[in-house]
Amino acid sequence: MTAIAAELGLKAYLSSQGWSDDRCRRNIRHDLERGLASACKSGMVGAGDELADVIVVLNTYYPRHAFDRFDGDRAFASKARAAVAGLFDAVRPYVEASGGR
Repeated sequence: MTAIAAELGLKAYLSSQGWSDDRCRRNIRHDLERGLASACKSGMVGAGDELADVIVVLNTYYPRHAFDRFDGDRAFASKARAAVAGLFDAVRPYVEASGGR
């Protein structure tokens, strides 16, 4: 669920910058690293450096729907939730300024 939240947060930011749902679907799909890179390239700031580290781990599993085989540090879940919460905090002003489109 954390990976899904990250994907939606990144796509919400991109939508606030004029990306269509179709463009997000075509260009990002479920690739969180590509989503983060696109968001940063589009000017997103304030998500924190820890998010990039979390995205690398999430992206190892998420596109393949392989979280049932997660073999990493169990404490990672807390770190990931905190990083994604930071993403939401960073994205919220952009989404609100765009009228929530």
